[in-house]
Amino acid sequence: MNSQQLLEILCLSRNATAIYTTENTVIEFANDAMINFWGKDRSVIGKTLAEAVPELQGQPFLDILRNVWLTGTTYTDSNTPAELLIDGKLETFYFDFEYRAIKHPSGEMHCILHTAVDVTEEVLHQQQMSDAQQREKDLTDELAAINEELSASNEELLATNEELKESYDNLQLLNQSLAENEAWFRGMVQQAPVAIAVLDGRDLIIDTANSYILDIWGKDASVIDKPLSVALPELEGQPFLQLLDDVYTTGIPFYGSETKASLVRNGKLEHAYFNFVYHPLKDGSGNTMSVMVIATEVTEQINARREIEKSEHRLNRMVMTSPIGMTILKGRELIIEIANENMLTIWNRDVDQVTGKRLLEIFPELIGQPFPDMLQRVFDTGQPFGMDETTADVAMPDGSIVKYHLDFSYDPLFDADGNVEAILATVNDITDRVHSRRQILHEQERGRMAADAAQLGTFDMDLVKGTLDWDERCRTLFGVSHSNPVTYEYDFVMGLHPDDRERVIQVINLSFNKAASDGNYDVEYRTVGFEDGKLRWVSAKGKVFFDENDKPQRFLGIVLDITDKKEDEQRKNDFIAMVSHELKTPLTSLKAYTQVLQAKALKNNDNFTAAALDKSLLQVNKMNTLIKGFLDVARLESGKINLDIEEFNLNNLIKEAIEEAEITLDSHNIVLEDDCPVNINADREKIGQVLNNLISNATKYSPRGSNILITCQHQQSSVLVSVKDEGIGIKPADMERLFDRFYRVSSPHTKTIAGFGIGLYLCSEILRYHKGRIWVDSEISKGTTFSFELPLT
Repeated sequence: MNSQQLLEILCLSRNATAIYTTENTVIEFANDAMINFWGKDRSVIGKTLAEAVPELQGQPFLDILRNVWLTGTTYTDSNTPAELLIDGKLETFYFDFEYRAIKHPSGEMHCILHTAVDVTEEVLHQQQMSDAQQREKDLTDELAAINEELSASNEELLATNEELKESYDNLQLLNQSLAENEAWFRGMVQQAPVAIAVLDGRDLIIDTANSYILDIWGKDASVIDKPLSVALPELEGQPFLQLLDDVYTTGIPFYGSETKASLVRNGKLEHAYFNFVYHPLKDGSGNTMSVMVIATEVTEQINARREIEKSEHRLNRMVMTSPIGMTILKGRELIIEIANENMLTIWNRDVDQVTGKRLLEIFPELIGQPFPDMLQRVFDTGQPFGMDETTADVAMPDGSIVKYHLDFSYDPLFDADGNVEAILATVNDITDRVHSRRQILHEQERGRMAADAAQLGTFDMDLVKGTLDWDERCRTLFGVSHSNPVTYEYDFVMGLHPDDRERVIQVINLSFNKAASDGNYDVEYRTVGFEDGKLRWVSAKGKVFFDENDKPQRFLGIVLDITDKKEDEQRKNDFIAMVSHELKTPLTSLKAYTQVLQAKALKNNDNFTAAALDKSLLQVNKMNTLIKGFLDVARLESGKINLDIEEFNLNNLIKEAIEEAEITLDSHNIVLEDDCPVNINADREKIGQVLNNLISNATKYSPRGSNILITCQHQQSSVLVSVKDEGIGIKPADMERLFDRFYRVSSPHTKTIAGFGIGLYLCSEILRYHKGRIWVDSEISKGTTFSFELPLT
């Protein structure tokens, strides 16, 4: 092979290559790759490098080349910056390059071989590896061309042998030329900047191996002339020996990409990754004589890429599992790379609508708002940026604009060179919290206005700080004249009337449970002035405000003095008690006279009169029951009700109530579904009054002929009794006030049903005195179940 042929091969190479001669670095050769690096055309051939690439003046490369020529010492460097004029613009590139001194056998300098690799875009590992694979393929093609030229040289040698007898001297010259070509080829292999080896024959004898491939193998030059399987025994069981044999047999090249290989290096087995080519070298007849191996180790790139992928996976997982809104915005165009469910909820979009789209393309309404400028500032400075409680207008898919209140932060994400390549945006929607706070302030203002207008006392309890604030009116209602801070435990709780204290605390605790009360507070109670000892009745209403986790934060309310109202009610109750008491005597006499007349009518067989008197007795009994109820209400309101506690069998009491109801009512079927033979300690007469009232209501509000089911269940520390009918049912709005005094359900079905609305009120008060409770479950048109629970002790 002559020099011109080698230059033609190098010209086809995609590896940047140039050859310089003389101390002035005249460009004797430069392939297209090198010319592209310079940003020039082929007119630079024959010029000095300083003339061809004038922007190199002032950079170190011209001095380094001159030193290589003068000293004959090869110079190699990596990641070196170079300023090159590309399309009229001076840009910085980074190169791995080598200035190799090529000498004559006499030791004189022949030329400088310049090879270079652009590593500017090394962070884009996949592209770099693709380029490396392409360069390796080009080199393989070039070496294949060399092989074909060698085959042609062999054919020329055969022709020359025919002329051997005629020109022995010419033969010697030809042999000398062939030896020089072979030496040149071996020299180029040894000096090539990539790992190359030539394996001869089917046994794959190592004929040539440069230092790069020996380093990859972890071997030295002693492996030359040995079969590859002997030189690298660790290849046994790996695919490479079979692949080489296939290439030798078929004559078809093989290309491997990012292939794992296990090699013994530095005395231990290491796992590495390679891009490689196995290329057959053929003789003039097309028979494979050798296989050329070209390899590039990409272990570092693979490991770096995997670390990047792991880092990206961890970041993506953090984003997707975050309890608040998070998104990653790529590049200055703010491409939405990933967004978690909370962010999609804020945006009111699904993942397909936003992924891969520009932020301002999806949300053009952000233009004119401060957020795009804030994001660009993070790109400019590389510093994180955030704000608390700012507002953002976001368009919904239907075109409406929603105003959000947000806490947000923008954190830069850097590439391998330290440049900001993306931004992690973290957004917390605090709209509900802001609205709640504003509602609290609004309610406070309304409360102050109402208090001023109606002379209401106001209170404000901060449940987080544990403080209580009373205005002057509230202090007066609790008999407190000092101006010192008040406390919940001392001033409020101890200021309650002892008989009301436990009940009021239960109502407050219920208000602190959002699911049970929605924070509503409404109660009447008595206070005993700490300083003046005065008894006052007050009505308290309020609202508890909660955070996003339904934890109570603030308790606001008003207190109204209702002492006069209560005293009026007491006077009314006293009047009712007096009137009821006075009515009992004539009613008793009327009942006695009626019974005498009934007995006389029966004796005289006057059935008509007896029946009329029987109905009269029924009305007298109803009047007695009504009067008794009024008396009980009066006693309850005045606190004079007494419980006659005794031990009795509840099951027997239930049966008696059923029997009593069946005597006077024959319109319904009353059934005790579950027996409950348990003894309780309670006022037998008053518990019987509760049962009679519930059974009577069930017959009033259910159709004739329907069933009334009574159940009794013995629980661990209490007993539960239920009375279920098949009647008209009760609306939810009515159920909330069903146990209030004098409250009656108003509907077309109840207009004809007599009553004053005191029965259920009496039941609830009797059970409260027994430390029990009563409640109702109902469904319209399907019936109602009243249940009450009594403690066993």
